[in-house]
Amino acid sequence: MKLSFRQRLFLYFAVLSAIFTIGIALFEQSRERAYKTEALQEQMEIYADLIQHRLNEEKNTIPATLTDFDSVLPPHLRITIIDLGGVVIYDNVLDNEYKLDNHQHRAEILEAAQKGSGSDIRKSDSNQHPYLYFAKKFDNRFVRVALPYNIQLQHFLQADNLFLYFLLLLFLVSLLLMHKITLRFGNSIKNLHRFALQPNERKLNFNNDELGEIGGRILDNFNQLELHKKNLQLEKQKLLQHIQISEEGICFISAENQVEFHNGLFLQYLNQLTDEPQSNIHAALQDSTFLSLQQFLQQKSEKYFETTIKKQGKIFSLRANYFEDFSYEILLTDITRQEKTKRLKQEMTGNIAHELRTPVTSIRAYLETIMDQNLPEDKKQHFIAQAYHQTLSLSEIIKDMSMIAKMEEAPDSFELEQVNLANLLEKLKTEEAEKIA
Repeated sequence: MKLSFRQRLFLYFAVLSAIFTIGIALFEQSRERAYKTEALQEQMEIYADLIQHRLNEEKNTIPATLTDFDSVLPPHLRITIIDLGGVVIYDNVLDNEYKLDNHQHRAEILEAAQKGSGSDIRKSDSNQHPYLYFAKKFDNRFVRVALPYNIQLQHFLQADNLFLYFLLLLFLVSLLLMHKITLRFGNSIKNLHRFALQPNERKLNFNNDELGEIGGRILDNFNQLELHKKNLQLEKQKLLQHIQISEEGICFISAENQVEFHNGLFLQYLNQLTDEPQSNIHAALQDSTFLSLQQFLQQKSEKYFETTIKKQGKIFSLRANYFEDFSYEILLTDITRQEKTKRLKQEMTGNIAHELRTPVTSIRAYLETIMDQNLPEDKKQHFIAQAYHQTLSLSEIIKDMSMIAKMEEAPDSFELEQVNLANLLEKLKTEEAEKIA
């Protein structure tokens, strides 16, 4: 079973606290036991000093001397007198007839020989009873005293359990505090985990602490990011819809030369410019018609490219533009109508200029004739009338020029009208006849 973050955190703290508590308990138990053992050894050293002092004062034999001294010592105290060679001279527990082994290699005797005193807890080799031994070296002998290592002595050497109960209570209290702390901490982590798995979850309550504040800020930033993302998607949809209905063919290509988006008009124009219709845009752009575009895309030295392509009676404007991330767009525009309108305007402008010269020249000629020649009154009136008619023609030409300028700005605002060609030809015939005359 996978533990949650809070459970793992609580387990880590609990194990660490348990190790710390057990370590303190073991250290305290060891120190208290060593303290009690040291206190008992000091008391047994006093017994050894009393025994040595008694032996030095009395001239009787060792058994007689120590038998009289038994009333001063504890009743279960075992006394052993050993010479410096390890031979047992006296033992108040065993009979004198009992032959004891040499004690030179006993642990307490070896320690006493080296340090002046020594102790050991072990089972006696002579009567198989456990004892706490203490031996002290004097000038002429070793005096060893021992107490039976029974339940009473074991209880005395055991450490007091009151401190253990205190440590246990302290450990439980620390577990309770850790439970409260990890619960609050784990709640924030749990909410962040829920938020990571279900970003649309909004019912998240963070604690009033630093981690809760961080979680709240993350949630607020995510909400703002989601709002910006929705707005960006909406703007993207608007842009795509605009591109779809645009009168230009548009294609977006990534820096890895992957087609990201194109509208239908782009593919339509592309197939009109290539010899063979294709649905693969990359293959179509490899056509020789787009050689200049291919060179521009390979060089990448310029950011903008524009050219004009004429094919199959149509004129297309080809443009390309690099973006900051080295992706680019290609635009194809059918400018056939605009080019024809431009050419028509140029032709009409030339014709109008020619037409302007005709009435102006006629008006000038009529007026110069009237001014320079002494003409009859009817002739003068005739020339004045002809000059007036030419000014009317000049006004019509100027009106046509204004109309041509407006046609380029808003060509769809003009309606087509029927023209009476017979009247137009008759008018043209009259004007030309007057010029010939």
